[in-house]
Amino acid sequence: MKKAMTISILIMFSTTLFSQGTLKINVSELSDSQGQIMILLFKKGQDFGIDETPLRKLRCTTITNKEASFSIKNVEKGEYSILLFHDKDSNGELKTNWIGMPKEGIGKSGNADARPTFENTKFYFNGTSKIFNIKIDYL
Repeated sequence: MKKAMTISILIMFSTTLFSQGTLKINVSELSDSQGQIMILLFKKGQDFGIDETPLRKLRCTTITNKEASFSIKNVEKGEYSILLFHDKDSNGELKTNWIGMPKEGIGKSGNADARPTFENTKFYFNGTSKIFNIKIDYL
């Protein structure tokens, strides 16, 4: 009986400790339905920014009626941040003007109006599921 109880506790603990879930992201206010959405998922402790290497870099190629939806699966619990951009020419890179301002629309987790940093876009993910509604901004 003690052995069965110990095994049950270990299974519950390992499931909670190593749980992985899904981030569902809905993107709206795109200027048109051309191109793709590039999604950058950063985990706490990583260098952060469009030009940095994220934990995951994904692309959503289906844009309908100026909106897109996609999921990031198998995400462990922890602190994360999401940056995304409307890659109109589907080259996988954010186009900028001569002073470095984005020419393509950008979006982020969090509601910060300032330049995105990990701190003002971070969120805690509990390892189950979370839904984001992100609006694209064009400068």
